[in-house]
Formats: sequence, structure tokens, C-alpha cells
Amino acid sequence: MAVPEQQDGIQHENAEYGDMLIAPSTFVFDDDGKSINFGHMNATIWCMKEIMSKIDDFWYLYVASDDVYLEAASLVDQLSQLNRLFAFYVGTVNEAITGETVITDRTVVSKDAYPLNTLPPYALDSHYMLSIDNVRFIVKNMKHLRVLPLEDEGITLTLWLLGLQVHPENHGMFKAFGKCEYDGDGKNLNEREGVLSL
Repeated sequence: MAVPEQQDGIQHENAEYGDMLIAPSTFVFDDDGKSINFGHMNATIWCMKEIMSKIDDFWYLYVASDDVYLEAASLVDQLSQLNRLFAFYVGTVNEAITGETVITDRTVVSKDAYPLNTLPPYALDSHYMLSIDNVRFIVKNMKHLRVLPLEDEGITLTLWLLGLQVHPENHGMFKAFGKCEYDGDGKNLNEREGVLSL
């Protein structure tokens, strides 16, 4: 959750430029009168639906946690050098994963919820980027998608996109990540460590 100074800044920018989506406090997704709950994916699904309803065409959707400090100018510069790509899902793929992660603790996810013993390599949910075709697939098929009881957006997205044979890949744009830590006045204590180095 944003500190008050950040929240004020967000509200001011949205009032001035109208270029932000501010999520509601609760999410309701309806499928023919039946409510769907995507758990930890609620905000992301809401955002994807809103964007697809407002913008006919875009190249990529960049998603980041609110404690990521992004050098937006560097991101724009990097993207301007890319040709348009589809089946594109990039981020920081967990380097501890060399092939598959074995699930040894079934209290994390039950056999009924996820019958396999392994998870595929997945991009960390701190920041990642998807091409529009992946976003369209998720929005179009959302009523058929379900989340695992694993509080990790990266795992859920990876499993959803396996249906398209889209796999997350490491990318130089995501090579450095640090969390922002704030003091009592809302000042970032680790400014450089909180920069996404592009």
C-alpha cells in the first residue's frame, strides 16, 4: 500500500492526466451471474480487463509490485529498440530453478489442487512483462482459469500461459531489482537499491 504522500501524488496525476487505473477496494468478477474470485490475482485480472476495454491495441503490459522503483525513461528506451514480439513473457526467472521445482511440502498445495509433483520455471511476480496476445488470452478465458492456493502470481501466470506454449524468459531489462524501504516521512531509504536497472 502506498504511503500517504505517494497516494496524494497518484490521485493528483490521475486528476491531471487521467493516465492511471486506480483499483477498487473490492473486486467482483461475474460469469453468467456466478461470482468468480481470483484470490491473489484479483488486482491483476481487474487491470488486464480494464486495459483491454480502453485500449484496442498495445504491444506490452508491464506489471510491477508497488515497491519497485522503475526508471521509466530507460524502459521506454529499451522498448523502442525492440521489434514487436508476440508470445512474449519476460521477467526474472527464478535462478534457483534449473529445470523444475519439486514440491516436497504438500501442505503448500494439495494433491487435489495440483496433482503434479513439479512446477515449471516461473518468472518472479515482483516485475514482468507480457505481450498483448497473452493478455487477450487471459481476459478472454478468465472464466475458465483458476488459481492455485500459492500466493505467487508468477506461478499462476506461468501455468495459465503453458496452454499457449509460452514460457517465461530472463531479459536484460530485469537484471536488477531491489525493494524500496521508507522512513517515517515516506522517504525511500535505499534509493539506488530500489531502482530497476535497465
